[in-house]
Amino acid sequence: MSYSSLHIADSTVRFYWGIKLDLSSTSSFYTNAPFSVSYLSNTYSPNYKMEIHGLGQSEGAVQQMTVTISNADGAIGVLAQGLAGAYRFPQVTIYEWWYDASDFTSTTIQQTKVVGFGRMESPEWGEEELSFRCTPLVSSVAGKVPWKGFGHICPYSVDYKGEQCGSTDATTSTCGGTFTECTARSNTARFGGMRHTPQDGQVFYYGQEGSFIVGAPPQGNAN
Repeated sequence: MSYSSLHIADSTVRFYWGIKLDLSSTSSFYTNAPFSVSYLSNTYSPNYKMEIHGLGQSEGAVQQMTVTISNADGAIGVLAQGLAGAYRFPQVTIYEWWYDASDFTSTTIQQTKVVGFGRMESPEWGEEELSFRCTPLVSSVAGKVPWKGFGHICPYSVDYKGEQCGSTDATTSTCGGTFTECTARSNTARFGGMRHTPQDGQVFYYGQEGSFIVGAPPQGNAN
């Protein structure tokens, strides 16, 4: 059982947030902890006031959150200058770090949760405060998956030994894209074709009771 699960019902719990903003050429690190936090070889600057609304209940869930970061020393103004440039949609990672509540001097992280991951949108800022929405990196509304046809021939053979093919066979320089040739090159884990193309009339079963027939008209009420 995780540390947070064991202590979530304690009379006193202790956790802080850390926010990482990945701009085009650099990253910025902030935390509302009263001390600097070292995590994954990065140092998070302390004492930033944070408000985060819309956090998901499950770890790693991508939610549309609203985030406000403020600091009276004006350091947010430096970040705002970067956002005013060409790179307006940095990637955002929000961590939740749990600490031992029985020792408020302890700076040892007991558990890390990724409670938010996405990109910054609609940023608004002043000299001491930055507010933005953290939205999914891929929009189910605006994003479109490119069309792709499937067949017996592996489409990756066009770029044999390329990134998608991944073959390291040193004895050949071309590939016909068949599963047999892929087997001979010990690369079947990267085979991009379909070994068995469904034919009209074939029955496929899934689960314990479900089935469908290729080429059959849809079943159910037509109304």
